[in-house]
Amino acid sequence: MSRERIVSPQGGGEEKEFNWGLRPKSLAEYTGQRETVDRLKIAIDASKLREEPLDHLLLHGPPGLGKCITPDSFIVTEGGIMPFAALIPRGMKAGESRTTRTRVVGLDGVEAASHIYCSGLVPTLKITTSAGFVLEGTPHHPVLVAAIDGPRWKRLDELTPQDHVAVGRGFGVFGRARRAVLRRATPAFESARSVNGVCAAHEKLTQFLGRPPAVAELRRVYCAARGIADTPTPSRVANRLGLPLSDGRKIATLDSDSLAIAHFALSSAEKLERTVELNADAGYLLGAVVGDGNMMRGAAAPGFVITCDEAAMQDELRRVSHRLFGFAPDVYRSPNRAARLSFCASVGAVLAEFGLTPAGAWEKSVPQGVLSGPRAAIVGFLQGLFDADGHARADGFELSTRSWKLAQGVQLLLANLGIIARLKSKLVTEKPVWTLFVGGENAVKFHCEVGFRLARKQAVWTQNTNSRGWCRSEMIPSANPLLVALLSRTAPHPRAVHRAFDHAKRNDRTPTRRSVEKMLSLLPESVRDEPEFATLRALCDDRFFWDGVASVESGENEAYDFVVPGSHSFLANGIYNHNTTLAYIIAEELGRDIALTSGPSLERPGDVMGFLVNAKEGDIIFIDEIHRLPRIVEEFLYSAMEDYIVNFTLDKGMYSKPLPIRLAKFTIIGATTRPAMLTRPLRDRFGLQQHFDFYTEADLRSIVRRSAHILGTPVDTEGAGEIARRSRGTPRVANRLLRRVRDFAQVRADGEITPQIARDGMKLEGIDELGLDRLDHAMMNVIKDVYDGGPVGIEALAATLNEESDTLVDVVEPYLLKIGFLARTPAGRRITKRAYEHLGALPPAGAMTPQLTLIEEADEADERLRELKRRRNRDEK
Repeated sequence: MSRERIVSPQGGGEEKEFNWGLRPKSLAEYTGQRETVDRLKIAIDASKLREEPLDHLLLHGPPGLGKCITPDSFIVTEGGIMPFAALIPRGMKAGESRTTRTRVVGLDGVEAASHIYCSGLVPTLKITTSAGFVLEGTPHHPVLVAAIDGPRWKRLDELTPQDHVAVGRGFGVFGRARRAVLRRATPAFESARSVNGVCAAHEKLTQFLGRPPAVAELRRVYCAARGIADTPTPSRVANRLGLPLSDGRKIATLDSDSLAIAHFALSSAEKLERTVELNADAGYLLGAVVGDGNMMRGAAAPGFVITCDEAAMQDELRRVSHRLFGFAPDVYRSPNRAARLSFCASVGAVLAEFGLTPAGAWEKSVPQGVLSGPRAAIVGFLQGLFDADGHARADGFELSTRSWKLAQGVQLLLANLGIIARLKSKLVTEKPVWTLFVGGENAVKFHCEVGFRLARKQAVWTQNTNSRGWCRSEMIPSANPLLVALLSRTAPHPRAVHRAFDHAKRNDRTPTRRSVEKMLSLLPESVRDEPEFATLRALCDDRFFWDGVASVESGENEAYDFVVPGSHSFLANGIYNHNTTLAYIIAEELGRDIALTSGPSLERPGDVMGFLVNAKEGDIIFIDEIHRLPRIVEEFLYSAMEDYIVNFTLDKGMYSKPLPIRLAKFTIIGATTRPAMLTRPLRDRFGLQQHFDFYTEADLRSIVRRSAHILGTPVDTEGAGEIARRSRGTPRVANRLLRRVRDFAQVRADGEITPQIARDGMKLEGIDELGLDRLDHAMMNVIKDVYDGGPVGIEALAATLNEESDTLVDVVEPYLLKIGFLARTPAGRRITKRAYEHLGALPPAGAMTPQLTLIEEADEADERLRELKRRRNRDEK
């Protein structure tokens, strides 16, 4: 297939053309439905053997299927980073496909996925990039790479060390904060709560009295806060902690009435339960536990210990604990051992709700609550982890860990924030240690976005602000030839410009984004019209970090397909992966060009004439929304598709002459979600017909939410559901209704689409809960009131409603028939019992049920043909 027609960034590099160019090129990639693949493969191979064009093909429903990756991959979803295994329905078997409501991040932002397909145990390839990003998938699985003609999809088995794959960064998708209940009815908590209560009472009394309190005073205040009569706890805690006390025999102590005037409010008098949210402080504590903690195993809700010798971090952990849980743990010191902070099982149970699991040094991972948590929790986790195990260097930041899984999770969290960390390993005592390093411009961003809470580590970076090197993540591969081509095309240039392009001409350095922008700024403005400029703009997209391929390893693993009907792309393990489009696969398998058009754009035979005449032997003409072709264009295609001849009429009237034009043998691929709207003669000319699912209400809800996100309109799930329910199963209708509801929300409310706003907006538009509009209701009411429920002919209905009969047949009837409100009979149209009930009327005894018999359908088809013949006769007269 000629890449220039589909892949190259001609036409100014528009976003639509850019995305259309990002398509895989092999039928082997189409792994979602084996029967479909087998049938198409046989048809394609047969056409090759006969050296004939492929039969015309009609696609019903969504034209794409998903790609194969392993379930241990991490998917970037609307709710944050999720393990693919958690998104796969249980009990899936090889060859089975199930629907999904997951919304993933692709090239067009957040999009709705439709299906997950299980491929079973298959051969795989695992690629590792120079920065340590890893992806395992089937050999034909495509990833986005940088090429001389711009970003392109390339299969894993085609990758070489010269390739650079696209790693996503700064996608900025975060989830919601988890919540957990702290249950404090444990001996360990009560002990810590008592200690904090005594300390708080001592501090309050010291401020109130201007001297250390006596034991009697301390006991009275503590007991009053606890609501108890007496306890020796205050004196025991004061003696153990060495709190200063006044001698009650030498001073006059205050009685209980005098102390009550102070209104002591102690934090220890709180309720026994507290709701804890995964915020920045909770994330910090999780990071410290993962970095330097030891969680006890074997218990349903284990406690944990954090090893920490640094006083500043001890203070920060105690402060965080007090804010989250209402008490601070003690610092325990022992000879020949590092200091440690011990947390009870109640706190351990809360962190377990956030995803923390008992693990050794080689098994640690980022808690799932953090991966799919809010931005503040992610930043807090990174601060706690880097405070515990990280290091600040003059040239950047570094984190070392024994766990590759933890290093991978941290790398993905940083990429979500727009920070690229490079992952390396080395052997220490014959075991690998993984090191994440953040340098250059990424280090500057890490300092601003994350940083340390420990002033000592933060100061190391601040004192070396002048040692900022260049950044590998800003390099643009394949840019030099494009820059040289633009330089030559806009010649002549002064010597200074040639000097600026010196390294590009020698191709001895890979330029950075900043260098590319600087060189382009030296060229005249006319350079923007050149195709190389559009290619450079695509390569310099700041969403992409072009990372070189370091290794490719063969293996075997389970693989699953992720179907993303939108942009056919999604982020897995930080790398841009792609979904496929059947029309392009077929074109590539046949080695032919493909031309694109759509039904609504072909209004006259002359509009399609250019595609037919310019098509070479075996080329493909892809017509999207083919059900919207005008009748005259459909009839014009009959002879073109069957005999490869079109009759072009010269002149008009009595001087008109038919001019037959012989065409090369081509293939038409039509895509539609409503095949019933095609005329039978046109459908019959498609020798191959493949059927896919139609849009469900859940799919439409996802489409509405995605469209609302693009429009910048907030909409909740229920509000999107109200619009989806009225969308007649068609995404185009859903988007149209969304715009109308958006207008209503902006004028009559605060701009947010809630369920009530959606209902009110639809009511104003005259659309009920089933998506029926005023014309639908008018047609049913006319049949009910004027014609006593029917039967009535379509021409009589059109005359009564003052509408064209074609409008009723093509626009109104299909949906009413689909939902069972209308029935066609040889005598005419009738409304069913279901329609009476929807209109709030009592159905008569003879009202029809929605079903039609085969005889009635055949009679109705004959009646339709007779109507067509009568109409043609009238036109000829």
